[in-house]
Amino acid sequence: MTWPFHDHAPAYAIIDIALPQLREQWYARAGSPSSVPLYLDTPLAHLTDVSPVLTEIDADSPFLPWVAEHRPDLNWGVLFCSTANLNDIAAHLRKTLTVIDTDDDEILLRFYDPDVLPLFWQALSPGEQQLFSGPVTTWAARRTGSIDDLWQGDPPKEPGQTDWANLEAPWLTLTDRHQAALQPLYHRHLRQALLVKLQKTMAWRIMHLSPGFLESRIDEALHALYPWDAMPDTDIALAFCRLCMEQCSHFHQSPRAQTSLRQSPLTDALAALQGDIAQQPEHYTPFHDPAWMPAFDESALTAKRRANRWSNQG
Repeated sequence: MTWPFHDHAPAYAIIDIALPQLREQWYARAGSPSSVPLYLDTPLAHLTDVSPVLTEIDADSPFLPWVAEHRPDLNWGVLFCSTANLNDIAAHLRKTLTVIDTDDDEILLRFYDPDVLPLFWQALSPGEQQLFSGPVTTWAARRTGSIDDLWQGDPPKEPGQTDWANLEAPWLTLTDRHQAALQPLYHRHLRQALLVKLQKTMAWRIMHLSPGFLESRIDEALHALYPWDAMPDTDIALAFCRLCMEQCSHFHQSPRAQTSLRQSPLTDALAALQGDIAQQPEHYTPFHDPAWMPAFDESALTAKRRANRWSNQG
């Protein structure tokens, strides 16, 4: 892993030691740098055992080569520079752990996830970047799919724009601008959640299809859903995907479906469309492509099993 900072810049890391194997590997290789649990002295203090750790780090840390070699795709944490001491940095960053979402709920902001920080950063105004960073002078995180191609974020240097010393949690209310910037991350997590759920609820229907093929179909279905709900919850997304996969591949292109999706809450519309497609298929047949979701060929599987059985009997 390429060290992103100047040699003598005081550097720190936030390491998500709750991830599998990471706690053991960090403590085995870290030596004894000063460190503190990030959740300590916050409403999340009851989760201290799985709290990310804020720690001093340098370019010679043996932990970084281990991550680069053995877990290059692991979202282990982020790096940053600061001239402040560890306790002052911790006091500030603890105030940035939660934000208010668009439903007016206080939620955890996992800014120490390298998939989250770059996307979140680009959604912030210069004043918000300065407020969020506080004593941090430079952020760094690995980019998805690369251990050496690092993203870096530098807070504005202009003094007096924000008074981060008086920051209170939750420090930010998310707007549509923030949500839009986080959409690619939300999409990846939603796609993975749907893949798991579909493999459990539609196992017989999709067992013959590869995960890559299923992901491509989930992608397509989600992008068809987003015009109706830019950030759907998992249940709505699952219902939409199942309609595409089980009843009509492109039902959402039907004028009849579009009217229903436009006029009713999505949960109600999708439930109604399930019955409508079954009862009045003539309205949806022109929008169905049987090849979009290949059917399970039981006869081919039976023949393959028979051939394997004869082969094993030799």
